[in-house]
Amino acid sequence: MDTHRNCGYYAPVDVTKGICHKTKQEVAADAQSCPQFSPAPRCGNCKLYAPGKDPLTGECKASANGFFAYAGMSARECKYRRD
Repeated sequence: MDTHRNCGYYAPVDVTKGICHKTKQEVAADAQSCPQFSPAPRCGNCKLYAPGKDPLTGECKASANGFFAYAGMSARECKYRRD
């Protein structure tokens, strides 16, 4: 189930709620998303992300040394993002 928390239009206010930038209304973070759902950018969807041995961790290959990342990490503000 897609939730508001996983939508690109969602802006968190606190742990349980946020604002939908599309509808301008307050929404529950874990409630089912609306028909206008647009997936939020995540590291796991990036071409620079390399999964690690543990399925929950990985590495961002944006630099020569790489750095820790996990698939569900928000990439909304990432300057290296390659969708």
